[in-house]
Amino acid sequence: MLRLLFFASAATAVCLTTLAPREPAEAGLSACCASDASLSSPQDAPALAVSGPELASTAGRQVSSCKPTAPISVSLTRVAGADFGPVQLDFNLEPLRDFEQLTWELRLPQGVVLLSGDQQGVAGAARGAQTAGTARVDLPADDVFRALRLAARGSFVVRDDAGEPMLDELGQPLLETVETVAALHWGEALPDAPLVSRIDHRGQTEQAVLLPSIQREGR
Repeated sequence: MLRLLFFASAATAVCLTTLAPREPAEAGLSACCASDASLSSPQDAPALAVSGPELASTAGRQVSSCKPTAPISVSLTRVAGADFGPVQLDFNLEPLRDFEQLTWELRLPQGVVLLSGDQQGVAGAARGAQTAGTARVDLPADDVFRALRLAARGSFVVRDDAGEPMLDELGQPLLETVETVAALHWGEALPDAPLVSRIDHRGQTEQAVLLPSIQREGR
């Protein structure tokens, strides 16, 4: 059930579409991967994983690297835990070429708390080096759409067709920086529009979607 709230000015109005409370999602965490299609797993699946150099959001296509194929393999897996509360995550990074440096970071959405493990660190930069880690997070017991991301970011030397390093205008090796992101999603996907929080007549906080609306003259 949607409730529309209009805030009008002389020329324009803003419409607030309030999302009525919904039943908790039946599906568990959903994983996004690097193609036009997105992956999801049923609730009874033992684990959810996503890997690959490019990733897309279930709410819309989102390429996480400027390259058609980013040279970093990243995987993020939920290995234990219920649909909310403490959850264990495993992750792995592998550079597919030699990097000058490579770092990683767990990007936690609002409401998700890191219980144990590191939130960021340095990964092996040599081609084929495996960097693995484990973290435990606490998921809120609600139906709000959230995405927890693992980002791997690094710089490598750009080389020509002969394999020689390319130089910049100062004669230094030309470096290129890329980022690859793996994500775990859960909750209900919300419309692709700005969200605001407001207090309803019961004194409870609810989310609303801001929808632009044009008020015609004479109305």
